[in-house]
Amino acid sequence: LAYLDTSRDASYGYDQRIEAFGERGMLTAKNELTSTIELATADGHLMPPAMYSFPQRYHEAYRSELTEFIELVQAGRDSELHRMEQKAMLRHPNIVRTTIAAEMSWKQGNTMEIAKVDSLLTRQPDGAVATQMDDENHRPEKLRRLEIPEEMLSKYEKHCRQTVAFVKEQHEKWLKFDKGELSIFEALQILEDLGDPPRGPAIAAQRGADAPEWLQLVALVHDLGKIMALPQLASEDLLDEWAVLGDSFPVGCAPDMVGLPDSKKNLDHSHPLYGTKNGIYQSGCGISNLMMSWGKDEYLYHMLKFNQCTLPAEALKTIRLQSFSLWHEKGAYSQFEAPEDAETLKWVKELNMICSDLGEKPGASSQAYYAELLKKYNMDGKLKW
Repeated sequence: LAYLDTSRDASYGYDQRIEAFGERGMLTAKNELTSTIELATADGHLMPPAMYSFPQRYHEAYRSELTEFIELVQAGRDSELHRMEQKAMLRHPNIVRTTIAAEMSWKQGNTMEIAKVDSLLTRQPDGAVATQMDDENHRPEKLRRLEIPEEMLSKYEKHCRQTVAFVKEQHEKWLKFDKGELSIFEALQILEDLGDPPRGPAIAAQRGADAPEWLQLVALVHDLGKIMALPQLASEDLLDEWAVLGDSFPVGCAPDMVGLPDSKKNLDHSHPLYGTKNGIYQSGCGISNLMMSWGKDEYLYHMLKFNQCTLPAEALKTIRLQSFSLWHEKGAYSQFEAPEDAETLKWVKELNMICSDLGEKPGASSQAYYAELLKKYNMDGKLKW
């Protein structure tokens, strides 16, 4: 059992303590303090604060890292020192597996075996399990189907590569809806089998819930766009994780840098029109009228419209904008807001609150309830994906 408590904002310094308990004892790493001086009086002990910054705390580590880097450059690629470093790098996948297991355990609310994580990470499109490391990265092949802790890398790639041209290209590939036919329950089962259960339905489907029926249904289906990353469905149009998962944002205008990673490599940002604050839009044009980055939400929105579902307009807007957290959490891109966006914002926040917890797989009674809702909104039977 290991407990990790870390904070960069603690008033007493950079708090990073680690305790590991085992059958034979305990291992503890305490905070490093700014000095070793401690004042003891009749009132008790007064100690100095913990170090406040990375350069203070990891001074020796940075020095060692730079020293080793210089030695490796001087030794060259064919040296024994370089071969030893390559071998040592193989320890990183084990660290990644452990952190992924911890996050999945937290998200799913149950025990997650590292061996199971390993099988998920190395699963191939045909269902076989690979045992070899990717030679280029020295890590298991990237999982395309689940939201895993490569989020920062994925977010950086997303903001660098999502351009107007890319989004239009994906519209051309995906909005023909010629990939196959599945019912909503079949699509849900596919995600369930991949270890990605639906979020929210157990909460939203309560008969006495305040949420309107359409929001209960949206809570059930809101993540089904992830099916776009299924190799059997996507075929030659299979996309990387950054083009399916993660937050959404507008393309065709300069980014509102509230909380965004550095994305200067995005070609649109140096474009004479796309790189301006308003870009191809007018102030007050309405958030729903923006061209959004390509991903699971945009795909699901268009798929439901194509199949002529009768969900109200607010439901479709809520699906499309549910991951636009820069807007609904941080107030970014507010220059494009129209009066009617206030209603959409309310429902987007409500949906995200409902879906913040994992819901149980719908049982027989709730499945029958959802079946009635699907029929009511013309979403029953086979849909084109």
